[in-house]
Amino acid sequence: MSGERHSERGRLHELHHAATYVRSATDEQTVYRRVVETAERVLGFDYCTALVRDDSDFVVVASSHRNAGERISRERGVLTETFREGEARLVQDIAASELATPSNPAYRSGISVPIGDGAVFQAISESPGHYNEHDLELAELLALHAEAARSQVQSAALIREQKRKIEQLHAVATELESCHSREELYALMQRASKEILGFDWCTLYRMEDDQFVVAMTSDSSPIEAGEYPFPGGESKAREIYESGGAQVVEDVHEMEDGEPTTERIRSAIQVAVGGIGVYSAARERPGAFDESDLELAELLASSIAEAHERIQAQEQLRARKRELRRQNERLDRFASVLSHDLRNPLNVAGLRLELAREEGDDEHLAAVGEALDRMETMVEQLLAMAQAQNVVERTEPVDLRKLSGAAWETSRTDGATLERAFDGHHQIEAEPDILRSVLENLFRNAAEHNDPPLTVEIGPLEDTGGFYVEDNGEGIPAESRTAVFEFGHSTAADGTGFGLAIVREFVEAHGWEITLTDGPAGGARFEIHTG
Repeated sequence: MSGERHSERGRLHELHHAATYVRSATDEQTVYRRVVETAERVLGFDYCTALVRDDSDFVVVASSHRNAGERISRERGVLTETFREGEARLVQDIAASELATPSNPAYRSGISVPIGDGAVFQAISESPGHYNEHDLELAELLALHAEAARSQVQSAALIREQKRKIEQLHAVATELESCHSREELYALMQRASKEILGFDWCTLYRMEDDQFVVAMTSDSSPIEAGEYPFPGGESKAREIYESGGAQVVEDVHEMEDGEPTTERIRSAIQVAVGGIGVYSAARERPGAFDESDLELAELLASSIAEAHERIQAQEQLRARKRELRRQNERLDRFASVLSHDLRNPLNVAGLRLELAREEGDDEHLAAVGEALDRMETMVEQLLAMAQAQNVVERTEPVDLRKLSGAAWETSRTDGATLERAFDGHHQIEAEPDILRSVLENLFRNAAEHNDPPLTVEIGPLEDTGGFYVEDNGEGIPAESRTAVFEFGHSTAADGTGFGLAIVREFVEAHGWEITLTDGPAGGARFEIHTG
C-alpha cells in the first residue's frame, strides 16, 4: 500500500467528517462530484468515477480522469454486474479477471460499488493489488452516504415539485369560479390533469341513473365521452363512489375483481368526486403512481366537486327563474282572458237574457246557450293551460293507436274522418291524460279550420321518433306557422286561440318538440318529435 495512503483509522475518521460535506449537496450532480473528490482526498483512491445508467449505456456524471457526459457501453463486465446485482466488487488483478473489461490496459486493480439502485462508483489503479477489503468497506460506506445525500436531494426536489403543483391547483380552483357550464368545467379538469398532474390518461365517470357515463376523458384514452364503460353495473369505481374514498392501484391485473376498461391499463388512481362520480388516471406500467399523485388528484377532485355543485345550483336557479317567468306570462294571459275574452260572451248572454225576458222569444235563449257553451270551452281550456305549468313527472307506455281513437271520439269533428297509419299497436312513453289533450286539440283544430269533407291522419315518425297529425285541408301559410302557437291566435270566427298554445305547452312539458309544415295533400302537418 502506498505511503501516501492514510492510516485505516484515520481514513475512517476523516470519512465520517466528509459525510457531512457529501450530504450537504443540493443537487445530484454535486453529490457525485463530492463523492469522487472525497474518494481521492480522504480515501486516497487513484482514478475515481461515478456513473449512472441511461438506457443500455452508462454515463459518466463525475470523474477524476473522464469527461462528464461520456457514454460507456458494456454488455458485460464488472460495471454491468455491479449495477445488475447491486453488490460491491473488489478486483485485485484485472488482467487475471474473467469478468473485467478495462477501457485501458494500464488498469490493473479496482473497486466497483453500487450507489443505491441507479448509480455506480468505481476506483481504478494501475498497480495490481492496490485495493484491499478495508478499501472496499470504506468505498461502500462512502456510497451509503452518497445514496443518503441523493435521496435527500430527490426528496427535497419532490417536495418543491409537489408544492409547485399544489399552488397551481389552487390557481385552478380560482379559475373554476369563472366556469358557468359543465363543459367548461370538464375542459379545465382535463387541462389541469395533463399540464399540472402529468396525467396523460385520465377520465371522469359521472353517475347517471345508477350507472357510470364518461363525462370527461383525455385525448389518449381508448374510451370517449358519452360511453358507458361498465355495462354490468358493478365495478371498483362504484365502490369508490359509494364510499367517497380514493385508492392507488399498483397493478390492476393483480387486483381482485378488477375490471379495467382496457387490458392496457396496469396501474391506476381512483378518487370520488363528491356526488358526481369518480375521477380516474391510468398508465400502462405497474407502480406508476404514489401517494403524492393521489394527494394531488384528491385536491383537484375536491375543487371540481365544489365548482360542479355551484354550477348545478346556478342551473337550478336559472330554471326556477324561467319557470317563474312562464308562470307570470300565463297569469297575464289568464288575466287578459278574464278581463276581455270572457267578458264578451258574458255580455252577449246578459243582453240576450234581458231581451228574452222582455220579448219572450226563445231565439234569444238559444243565443244565451251558445254564449255559455263558448264560456265553458274557454274555461276548460284555461284549466288545461294551467295544468301545463306542471312538469310531467309520471309517464307510462301508451298505445298511440288506441289513445288517438279515444281522443277522436271526444273531439268535435263533425264531417271529418280519422285514419290511423299504424301497423298494429304503437307504444309511446307519455302522461296519458296530457297526451290525449294534445290529440284532442289537434283534431279539433283541423275540424274547426277546414270545411268538410275532411280527412285527418295520425301516424309514426320513423326516422326521428314520435308521431304526426296531418289533414287534407287548406293548410297554414308559412308566414303564420309560428303565430298559430301563440296564446289567443285564431283565424276561426268562434275560435278561442287556446288550442294550439295548449298543444305546444303539453308537448314541451314532456320534453318533446313540435313543428308545423305542409302535408302531402297540401294540408297542415304537425310533427311531434319525442327523440
